[in-house]
Amino acid sequence: MEVIREELEKVKAEFGDKRRTEIIASQVDLTIADLITEEDRVVTISHGGYAKSQPLHAYQAQRRGGRGRSASAVKEEDYIEHLLVANSHTTLLLFSSLGKVYWKRTYEIPEASRAARGRPLVNLLPLAEGERITAMLPVDLEAVRQQAPIGEEDLGEQDDNLDIEDAVLVEDDVESEGEGEEGELLDAGQDEPTGAYIFMATRNGTVKKTPLVQFSRPRSNGLIALKLEEGDSLIAAAITDGAREVMLFSDGGKVIRFKERHVRTMGRTARGVRGMRLAESQRLISMLIPEPGAEILTASLNGFGKRTAMAEYPQRGRGGQGVIAMVINERNGPLIGAIQVLDGEEIMLISDQGTLVRTPVEGISRTGRNTQGVTLIKLGKGEKLVGLERVQEPSVDEELLDHEAELDDEVLDKELPVDSHEPDQDDVLPGASDVPSDDLPDEDDE
Repeated sequence: MEVIREELEKVKAEFGDKRRTEIIASQVDLTIADLITEEDRVVTISHGGYAKSQPLHAYQAQRRGGRGRSASAVKEEDYIEHLLVANSHTTLLLFSSLGKVYWKRTYEIPEASRAARGRPLVNLLPLAEGERITAMLPVDLEAVRQQAPIGEEDLGEQDDNLDIEDAVLVEDDVESEGEGEEGELLDAGQDEPTGAYIFMATRNGTVKKTPLVQFSRPRSNGLIALKLEEGDSLIAAAITDGAREVMLFSDGGKVIRFKERHVRTMGRTARGVRGMRLAESQRLISMLIPEPGAEILTASLNGFGKRTAMAEYPQRGRGGQGVIAMVINERNGPLIGAIQVLDGEEIMLISDQGTLVRTPVEGISRTGRNTQGVTLIKLGKGEKLVGLERVQEPSVDEELLDHEAELDDEVLDKELPVDSHEPDQDDVLPGASDVPSDDLPDEDDE
């Protein structure tokens, strides 16, 4: 014991300085997000309502022309409808057909292998019967809150009736406001400042622009993004900067293109204003925010379609009937879809009998607006084309290749195999030949 005592006294003399740490009664404030590694993930939602996420490095960068890798194993009648690349801590805004918005962090979307379908969205979100996700947008909520003026993020919550006047659709919107030169296209919104907005469109032709900051306070059960009239539904939503252009397509074969600033900013509870004047039996089927270098691909109910240069679509004022996007007649049937495409991409065609056809964009002829188009898919007797989607595969998407370049050096230094081939003759749809247009007048029927 004496030896132990002496040794302990020596230790005390040598190391017995004042305590440098402090012991206090507190609890470390950690959240689940603090335990999640930041990484880029691929998030997919299928047409059938299945969602999942995968690490970006699960996809190998390939040369253009490669076969790609399957992003998800889906049922035969299902396909990937929404896809994006986001950081694991990024917030996703999920807009539904009932005009509601839900929030999910990327890491909250269950991770699954490429061979898995994912988890049903009804198990992740409080969706009502028949409610489906129509848009998925990534946002940085912290950055949005910091950039917003003081108090603006709470404007949408102060009074549910704050924007009732804005909610009334103006019946005297002028059809001819876009007939003059570009400088005559200005309206009350011409001096609107640019910023971050959510731009939305409904089946009945209503559009609405709301500051993004009004969606920066997540609610577990979702939040109303816009009030819908009975029988109406939200078909699209996009993040804009206040200075973009908007294109609206109707099933009557018409399209209207106008500047975003022609739609004034409204609060979250407003219904919006008329974006396109529709006939009684017509409905809006698509909203596009034009991308540089993109073309417009349109498809009709009877399986015909075409590619048309963006420059073919003139700019008009908001609220008009628009111009011809595709000739609608007994041969073609109504317009069922309009998407933006780039060279090297593919599209997915879906019939009401469950037939899915995936075809490269290059196999579809380029024609003008005022034409009928060519055969996209050969349909059986009584079969109709009901869906047109832009296929977004991570392996060939340029956005994903850009993200791949930002990965850690350890991943970049790996030797990645490349599976590249020239497209076979079978890859191109048969019968995709030009069909002469009807004898139509040169001027559009406004």
